[in-house]
Amino acid sequence: MDKDTWINNLLRFFDKAPIKRTIGMELSFDEESNACIKIEFNPRICHAYGDIHGGIYALAIDTAMWFTLSARYPGIWLATIEMHTYILKSARQSTINAMGKAIHTGKRSAIGSADVFDDEGNRIAYGTGTFIVLPEVKISVDDAERKIIALYERFKDFSPESK
Repeated sequence: MDKDTWINNLLRFFDKAPIKRTIGMELSFDEESNACIKIEFNPRICHAYGDIHGGIYALAIDTAMWFTLSARYPGIWLATIEMHTYILKSARQSTINAMGKAIHTGKRSAIGSADVFDDEGNRIAYGTGTFIVLPEVKISVDDAERKIIALYERFKDFSPESK
């Protein structure tokens, strides 16, 4: 599979994820196949004091690393096995962008990093993660769609139409 086809498949795969809609995430790739996760500020991602919850930083970091590394393993599932998040300062009420980078892409494991920036370009967090490479688990957009449909059938109160 060529690089452009695989990146398009990853974008379609991302579109199937319920968390994309719940949080309001957007995914893009740069020319080196590094993922950028953009999360527009909205009140659903805030803690009780009205600023972005730190878990949103971790979500953006993990997602940016996963898609950056997955771009290097066409058709193969990766799973996060450990991750570290370092919050440098609050984004307050800002759009955030997490930029992924591949550090190591081996046969059995991959290591990534991601930096998070606010809408003024300030680095507000970063993280690193290790991912296990699972060649026996294939990524399929069609399988993802079937699994999501089954999930929503099981939990009808959480369907996209109920939001």
